[in-house]
Amino acid sequence: MKYLYIFIFLCLSITMFAQGHNHGNESGLSQQMAGASHTHSHKKNNPPHGGELIEAGKYDLEVILNVMEDEEKFNVYILNSKAKVLDIKDASGSITLRYKDGSEIITEFKRSDKGKLYCNVEDIINEFVVVINITYKGKDFSTVCEYAGLTEHLKKRNKQ
Repeated sequence: MKYLYIFIFLCLSITMFAQGHNHGNESGLSQQMAGASHTHSHKKNNPPHGGELIEAGKYDLEVILNVMEDEEKFNVYILNSKAKVLDIKDASGSITLRYKDGSEIITEFKRSDKGKLYCNVEDIINEFVVVINITYKGKDFSTVCEYAGLTEHLKKRNKQ
């Protein structure tokens, strides 16, 4: 009986999360860079994978936080000015997660055969700031974004 309750709870949780799912920049991430230009507005509204577009130097990063994944929660695609996904064979990088309590976690990206850099984020419940550092074709790029936390994200979805 206990397992039935757990199963029902998981199904309801997934259903509730999926009902609010939208491919239009609803990942809960927001850019923190002051003065970031928006010269490519035609594609800002239509990232190829439904993530959040964040500028990093001459490239855009499409960032997707997928809370349902076990290993690939934090995903980054490197895009050119025409929103085309670039080959990541010459890419590497890391993210630094800074939580409100002062703790900091640095995680190296792994390369996926799906054309993205990814890593796991253990604590998605609490709010954090993400510093994304990418080395692509020998040049370093960096940007910052913020995640409001899963609790806040679900509150916003329930209000809609």
